[in-house]
Amino acid sequence: MAFRQQNPFCSVDLIPAGRFFGLSASAQIDLEPLQWHRIEDERNSQARSETLSSGLVGMGEITRYLAAIDYKWFMAQRANEPISDDYGAIAELLLGATGKTLLRPVMNQENTGVQIQVELPSGNVHGIHQLSSGEIEVLGLIYFVRRLASQGGVLLIDEPEQHLHPSLQAVLFEAAKSLSGRSQLIAATHSVKLISSVGSSAILQLKSPASGGENQVSKFEDQSAKIDLIANLGMTAADILQNDLMVVVEGKTDGPWLQELFPVELGRAHVRVAGNFHEVLAAHRMLNESPSGIPWICLSDRDLMSDSDVAALKEKYPQLHVWPRRAIESMLLEPNLLRAVLRSAGLRKTEDEALQILRNAADGLKQEVLKQLVTQEIAKRFPAPEKPSEGSNVDKLEEHWISYAAVAQERASAVRRVQEEKSEELDARWDGEWQSLVEPKAALRRVSAEVRIFSKHAHLVNSLIHVAASEPELMPGGFAEFRGLLRSCLGLG
Repeated sequence: MAFRQQNPFCSVDLIPAGRFFGLSASAQIDLEPLQWHRIEDERNSQARSETLSSGLVGMGEITRYLAAIDYKWFMAQRANEPISDDYGAIAELLLGATGKTLLRPVMNQENTGVQIQVELPSGNVHGIHQLSSGEIEVLGLIYFVRRLASQGGVLLIDEPEQHLHPSLQAVLFEAAKSLSGRSQLIAATHSVKLISSVGSSAILQLKSPASGGENQVSKFEDQSAKIDLIANLGMTAADILQNDLMVVVEGKTDGPWLQELFPVELGRAHVRVAGNFHEVLAAHRMLNESPSGIPWICLSDRDLMSDSDVAALKEKYPQLHVWPRRAIESMLLEPNLLRAVLRSAGLRKTEDEALQILRNAADGLKQEVLKQLVTQEIAKRFPAPEKPSEGSNVDKLEEHWISYAAVAQERASAVRRVQEEKSEELDARWDGEWQSLVEPKAALRRVSAEVRIFSKHAHLVNSLIHVAASEPELMPGGFAEFRGLLRSCLGLG
C-alpha cells in the first residue's frame, strides 16, 4: 500500500496469502468492471483490506469479470476489431490444469444475466460456482495474470500454492508466459513444485535482515557454487532453497527410515540418495568444494572397518558420519526393541528371550562374518596390481593378468594362516560386538523366519523402525547420537 502511494505511476496488483475468490452461478453483463478507474479503485480497496484485516481478503467476483471479458471480445468480433480473447486463453489454461472445459457464457432462463458452466471430460456439465476450492483458486489466479497482461504493471502473489493441489500449481507460471515482457509477476512461495517449474534465472532468494544493511535479495543464478551443485549432484534449486540441511545417504531405504525416525529434524532437510559408499564420498568432496550455503552431513555404513580405519576416514572427510555399527539396520538388533515389536504382534517374550532370538540369528552367520574378515584382510595385505601403462593393448592385458595371477597365488597361500588369525580375533570379539559385526539384513531375515509373524523380513524392519521412532526410551544409542548431530546442524541445541 505504501509503495503504491509513493509510486502512483506503477500499476500494482497484490494477491495476499489470506484471500478468497468469489464465484456465482450467474452475473450481469457489465463492462464497467474492466474500466481503468474501477480496476484502480479495486486495487486500492484490496490493498487497504490487506493492511487493515488479519482475515481473508476478497478478490472480487470472478464470474462477473469473466462475463465482461467474453462480452467485450464478442462485441469486438462483431465490429471486426482486433482484440485478444482473454476468456478463451483462461479457458485453455483451466482445461490444461483440470481437464475441465470452461464453456462460453449463455443467457440464463430469466434473461437477467448470463450463466457460465463447466464441462467435464465425461460430458457432464455443472455451474462454474461448483468448481472445487483448488479449481476456483487457480481460475482466480489465472484471471489476475491475464488482466495484468492486458494492463501492464506488476502482480505480487503471496504464497500462490495455498489451496492448490501440486498438479495445479505449475499452471500459474504457464499463465504468466502471456505477460510477454510487458509486465512482471513476483511470487513469494515455499512450494517445491513452483520453484522447480521455473529456471534459475527467474529465482530470487530472500534472506533474513542483516545487521550490516546488506541487500536481502539475490539472484539465484549469480550463486555459482549452488549452480554447480545442481549440475553435479542432480539437485534442483528447490532442494537448496527450501531446506535448512542436506543429508547424503547411501541407499534408497535409508531416507524413508530416517524420515520416520526423525520427522521434526528431517522435515527441514533434503535427503539425497548417493547410491553407494564411494558415491557418498564423492558427494562429500563436491559439497566441500562448492559450498551449498546450508549445513550438510554425509552418512555411511561402517561395514567391517576397524576403529582406526574409521578415524582415518573421518579425518579425511570431516563431515562424514559413520554408523557405530555395521549398517543402519544394525541399530535395530536390540532385544528390548524386538521384544516391544513382538509384544505389539501378540507374541509375549522376555527381554532375555528376545536377546536369545537375536543371538541365534547372529551366531548362525558367524562363519560368514569370518569369511568377509578374511577376504578383507587378504585384499589389504596383497592389493591388486596396477594396470600397466606402456605397451600395446594386448601386451598390457597380458602383463596385467600375469601380475594378477602372482597376487592371486600369494592370496591363496595366505588364506589358511589369515583364517586362523581372524578366527581367533573374531572369537574374542564376538560376545561383545556381534551386533556390530553380523550382516544385519541377513540376521533380521533369520529373526523373521524364527518368530513367524511377518510374511516378509521388510515388515519386521519397518516395525522395528516404527517402535524406535514412537517410543523414545527404546531408541537405540546410534540413532540418538545421530539425532543429536542433526539438531546441532540445525542450531536446535
